[in-house]
Amino acid sequence: MEAKLVIKITITILIIFLTNDIIYAQNKSDKYLFFNSAKDSLILKNKIKYYKIYGNMFDTKRFNQVDTISSKKYKNIKFTTVQNLNKEGNNIIDKMIEKERKEKTGKIRIIESYNQIFEYIYIIEKITDCSYKRTRVWWIDY
Repeated sequence: MEAKLVIKITITILIIFLTNDIIYAQNKSDKYLFFNSAKDSLILKNKIKYYKIYGNMFDTKRFNQVDTISSKKYKNIKFTTVQNLNKEGNNIIDKMIEKERKEKTGKIRIIESYNQIFEYIYIIEKITDCSYKRTRVWWIDY
């Protein structure tokens, strides 16, 4: 009887840790959006440059992290869309709320911005056929 209880507790703890690792890995992975000059735009507002992609604004000044990457590194990037970030963010929030309900901690983590979920969001802009500009941005999603 005691062995069954120990096995049940061990499996429950293992599931909790695996769920946390999956959520943590999704949160911490870099997210890349491609700037398409035909559809997207650059906006200057109050001396701050923003990328406007599919109706969403991304602040370039908050982090001031801009560099150039080669076409070799560019080929290894997995791009996403703003719509996919919205869906993924909502799924992560739903999983967090469900986990907190199951644990009955009485505290629900409040997410004010998807920037709390997606710590590293980059916009890639083509400079030449061999080089691309990578800019870390803050998503204006509130």
